[in-house]
Amino acid sequence: MMKQYIRHGAIALALLVIALAPSPGMSAQQSRFMVLIDPAHGGEETGVVSDKLREKDFTMNLALLIRQEAQQKGNFDVQLTRSEDRTV
Repeated sequence: MMKQYIRHGAIALALLVIALAPSPGMSAQQSRFMVLIDPAHGGEETGVVSDKLREKDFTMNLALLIRQEAQQKGNFDVQLTRSEDRTV
């Protein structure tokens, strides 16, 4: 189960790197993107639970990391469907 979380996290980070790469020939105005991230689960909905990890915590932490990296890049407006541990 942990290997699956790591694999999904690695895929998400790889996609983030690709998305954050500058596009040749595009101005800053042209390359502004709106991104909506759904961290899934939250509150009473824990998702998969292992001995060391709850899916809702993993997805929230990953979403916050992606939001932080994208905002630092400067050409992304990032919104989350949830930003705290609550049921949506």
